[in-house]
Amino acid sequence: MANQKISIRLLKENVKPSDVLKKQYSLAASSKTPSGSELYTENFQNNKTDWAEYLGIQASTKGARAVLFVPIKKRWFALCFSGGHHMLDLNQCLDDFGLVVALNCLDPNEIKSSDVFMPSDHSKQKRTQTTRETNLEGHDFDGYTNILKNITGRSKKEYQHISKSITASSSISISTDKTPNEIDKLLEDLLSLYGKDDYKKNFPETTYIKAVKQKNITDKLDLLLLDAIKTKSDNIYLIIPELVNFFDIAKYDYSFKRKGSRNQYDTVSIDDLYAEIDEQKITMSVEELKKRELCLYDENDKAVDSYPLYSSLVFDCESDGNTYHFSHGKWFNVDKSFADDLNKAIEGHKKTLPSPFQILEYDVSKHKNENGYNKDLAEKNTALLLDAKNIPISGYDKIEACDVLYKHEQDKNYFIHVKHKHSGSQGMAHLFAQGDTSLTLLRNQEPKFVEGLAKLIEQDTGEVIKINQSDVTVVFLIISKQAVPTLPLFTKIALSRILQSIRSKNASPIWGFVEFKKDEGTQI
Repeated sequence: MANQKISIRLLKENVKPSDVLKKQYSLAASSKTPSGSELYTENFQNNKTDWAEYLGIQASTKGARAVLFVPIKKRWFALCFSGGHHMLDLNQCLDDFGLVVALNCLDPNEIKSSDVFMPSDHSKQKRTQTTRETNLEGHDFDGYTNILKNITGRSKKEYQHISKSITASSSISISTDKTPNEIDKLLEDLLSLYGKDDYKKNFPETTYIKAVKQKNITDKLDLLLLDAIKTKSDNIYLIIPELVNFFDIAKYDYSFKRKGSRNQYDTVSIDDLYAEIDEQKITMSVEELKKRELCLYDENDKAVDSYPLYSSLVFDCESDGNTYHFSHGKWFNVDKSFADDLNKAIEGHKKTLPSPFQILEYDVSKHKNENGYNKDLAEKNTALLLDAKNIPISGYDKIEACDVLYKHEQDKNYFIHVKHKHSGSQGMAHLFAQGDTSLTLLRNQEPKFVEGLAKLIEQDTGEVIKINQSDVTVVFLIISKQAVPTLPLFTKIALSRILQSIRSKNASPIWGFVEFKKDEGTQI
């Protein structure tokens, strides 16, 4: 018998097949399936494919998919064939089943492929593949900034009876020579592996940011997430939770209106979601977040894919002294010692500029954007406005030295960089990179940068002034709408690394928040 590829999921406790199926499917009879199991199938046919219609020819595709539910020790497994997972409400399946099982039985030095995401508002995701098996370090995996989402590798010898090679995410995919009637023992082994914690020893780098399993904790955290949505917090973000081909995607909607016209958007934005909730008068609940979907469409308004809104949100919070991160539909508990060290590292550089410099509040009645704020900041402090004044550099795009250059006393130079927090972690990353790159070019005495900066200073002041290399401070000012401003976890990590980089170049880093003044009814 040829080996059969199967994708296996474990249903949550007390969840039955009827609870997880999206709709009523055909119950198939088979003499080859285990006793007590349930087999559901779906036949489907597309009379015309996109490419056939495009070429003006007749062609069709036919197919079928199936899910075999098998009971093991009062739990139900779902064995999916040919996309059978599309028949399931994945919210009723365990999110961490596949990865826990895989990390417990894979050889740590035999990893072939890994998918990770770096949680943030733009949810950077990457796939690393190696021509030869190696460990996670060989995949550039950093457990403090990355979360493992998918892994492929070779099983340890004692687990090769399950499958020699395993691919896992929330599900586990194997190739087996076992017949359906022989699958029970294999599923028992998988259930046993799910209960082990060998992965903590074999793959310790995956434990710094750990999935939260306790339902009483996740229920409490879900309410904090829901409150953030209801209050339109700027500390919550919307993402596409999977790697997608953006060439195929042109529009998005939030599936609040199933019939008739619906609002579609060119980008994925939490502000658009907030507006949609208000317009449709949706009473949000955790159940609604799991039921509603972020939908993706092509240029012809054909559905490409969809994801539960619950899985498309990114959020950070603290509860009972612990730091939690939410993304891809999962709650993660951040290692406490790491979180404490991180906060200490960045708080030590949260300072103000020396008197008489004044950090103005951001007033939306006067400052329509960052440029307007930077102009007022420079004028108020008799500083040099360099915002949007780029210096062309070979090997780089045009570089901004900073937004505002302030000279304090003799030869003390403050390179001030300003950014709205609502620009997200991508905007924050740009802010930090701008400060670090500018300093690097200055420290290296890159001729075009130094000459270009001197020319800008001369144009503004009429004086030829040379920047003193021995006393440079890089300042990051972050404009936040929050009454009590905070930074998302992964923005903190990025900031701490930039602070360290700046110090390594013998410069002083400072960062802080800009107070926000908002008139009633004013939007930014």
